[in-house]
Amino acid sequence: MRTTIAISMSVLVSLATVTATVAAPFVKGELVLVTNAAPTINAGILRVDPLTGTVTQLVDIPNSQTVRNSATWDPYRTQVVYSVSGAGEALYGADGDGVVTALVPGAPSPWCVASRGDGVIYLWYLSPEGFRYLDAAGVLHDLLDAGGVAKFGLGQGKVLQQLSYDPATNSLIGVVGSSSGSSSPCLDPNQVCAIKIPLEPGGTRVAGPTTTTSFEVSTSGEVAVGMGHVPGGSLLLIVDTNSNAAEPRMTLLDPASMTTTTYASNGPYTGAAATNAGTYSHVLGRAVILDTGRDSLVTFPFGGTGVGTRLAGGVSGSGTNEVAQLVEIDSSGVAIVGVQPGHGDAGPGGWRASTPNPFREGVTLRYFTTGAAGGSIVIHDIAGRRVRLLRKDDDDAGVHAIEWDGRDDRGVRVRAGVYLADLVIAGHRYRQTVVRLN
Repeated sequence: MRTTIAISMSVLVSLATVTATVAAPFVKGELVLVTNAAPTINAGILRVDPLTGTVTQLVDIPNSQTVRNSATWDPYRTQVVYSVSGAGEALYGADGDGVVTALVPGAPSPWCVASRGDGVIYLWYLSPEGFRYLDAAGVLHDLLDAGGVAKFGLGQGKVLQQLSYDPATNSLIGVVGSSSGSSSPCLDPNQVCAIKIPLEPGGTRVAGPTTTTSFEVSTSGEVAVGMGHVPGGSLLLIVDTNSNAAEPRMTLLDPASMTTTTYASNGPYTGAAATNAGTYSHVLGRAVILDTGRDSLVTFPFGGTGVGTRLAGGVSGSGTNEVAQLVEIDSSGVAIVGVQPGHGDAGPGGWRASTPNPFREGVTLRYFTTGAAGGSIVIHDIAGRRVRLLRKDDDDAGVHAIEWDGRDDRGVRVRAGVYLADLVIAGHRYRQTVVRLN
C-alpha cells in the first residue's frame, strides 16, 4: 500500500524507455498512465502502446500540482480527464496532441471522475461531500437525489477512491478499500466496499436506493486504485494492499448482481504490495497493473498468479508512494460494450438474473421476451471465440430459462474463466457475463 520497498534492480530490464513527447490522436486500445511520479518528470501523462510496450511522454504536469487518484477517458471530448490539487487546482482534459484544458477551473477539484461517453462526466467531491456532473456544454450541475430536491451524497465523512459509469445498468459504481475505516459506505469497514448508485434514464438524478457489497482482498489493509470494463459488462477492480503475499488484487464485479469473482492474483514477491494502478486491456485480453516496485506495467490473464508478464518498463519515477491512474482509450463502456442491457429497455427482450453465477456444474440462463419470438444464446469465451450455441425457438411473451451445462459444442467441459452469453432475439443482441469456477 504505497510502502517503501527494496528490490534488486539488476533483474529488472526495461522493455521500453520513455521517449520524447509524441503528439497524435489517441488510438483505440491505447493505454494512458496519469501519474505523480513519471520517470523523467515530476508528474505527467504517459502513453503506452499495448502491442509493443513503447512508452511516450504526452504531458508534463507542473511540480506545484498533485495528481488525484482518479482519471477517465471521455470519448465525447476525446480527452483523458483527470483531477489535480495544489496550485491551479482543477479538473483537466488532455488530448492526444498534449493540449491541456481546464474543464472545471478552480477548487475544489473532484476526487473521482467517470465519463458517461456522451458528454456527461460524473464527479464526486470529498468536501463538500456529494456528486455533481458536467454536461456536454461544459455546465456543472448537482446530481440530485431520488426525490429530485437535493444534491445526492453518500453522507458526511464517507469516501470513495474509484468511480466508473456502467452503461448496462445505467448506474455509477464506486469503490473504496478498508483503509478508509469507518468512512466506508459499506457496513463492514474492514473489507473492500463497492456501491452501486442507480440513475434515472436522463442521468440527472438518482433513481432509487444504493446497493453495496463487500469482499476481502487482504487483512493488511486495502486501497482501491483502478477500474476497467471487461467484455460482457463486468468491471475489473484493482486493489493495492500492504502485503507482498499472493493476494487477489484483481477482482471482477458484476454490476447487475453486485457479485464478485477473483480475476487474478499477484505475488508472492518483494514489491507485490506496490500495485498502484490498473485496468483491463481489450487489445491484450488481460488485466494490466502498475507495479511501481519493479517500474513496470505487468499483465495477467484470468486465473493468473505470480509475477505476471511484463509489458513495459520505465513508467515509474520513484517506486514508492506513487499515485497514478491507468486508463484504456475508448473503454468507457459505451463503445466497448456496444450492446443493450435489456433490463426493461425498449426492444423484444433482455436478460434476467442467471443463477448460480459464478457456477461450477451449470448455470440457468434467464431472459424475457415481449412477444412471440424465438431466442438463441451464443456463448463466447473472453477472447470472442464461440463456445456453445443454445436455441429455444418456442418462446411466447414472458420470462424463460435455458440451461448451460458448462460444455462446448463438442460436449467438452470448458475451462474455468469468464464467458460472454449473447442473447439474440429478433435481430437484437443482449449480453451478460457468466463465470465458471474450478
